[in-house]
Amino acid sequence: MTQTVKINKAVVKDKLGWGHPSAFIAIWDVTEEIKSRSTSSDGIGDYVEESHSHVIEYEGNYWGDRQMQIDGLDSRPLAHFVEIEQEVVYEKNEFNENVLDDVGEKVPTGEIKPAYMVWTDKFTVDMKHPQSVQITSNPSISGKEERNRLIELDVKRKFPETAAN
Repeated sequence: MTQTVKINKAVVKDKLGWGHPSAFIAIWDVTEEIKSRSTSSDGIGDYVEESHSHVIEYEGNYWGDRQMQIDGLDSRPLAHFVEIEQEVVYEKNEFNENVLDDVGEKVPTGEIKPAYMVWTDKFTVDMKHPQSVQITSNPSISGKEERNRLIELDVKRKFPETAAN
């Protein structure tokens, strides 16, 4: 059994903007997906890795402080705002399917939906962050220990011990 990720003394703001400067965070759900694709040009020679992706997603809860958790008080879902990028709108037919041009490309309407923010309780570890790269390239750390360290550092980056002024 692997120990869960817990962060003590993080600054968390809830949906209403209320600050919790000594929040206790516990991660309760983790999904890890590793995909790689390798091919051999002739089926006889060595495989060449074409792509590799490593995604870690997590969800957690927080209490106002560690004592509230010890006292058995209810927690709240850990959540944050995420920016959804602008989106091109494409023409649809009467069956709500994309209209394609002569080359098989979707036909844009010229309309662009603006970027917006959405509140979510799903987090994704930034695998390109220098701290994450350092951990994943360290051969002495692997498996669940690596995953938990990546999550812990990601949470600390998103909810630091002291709020930036």
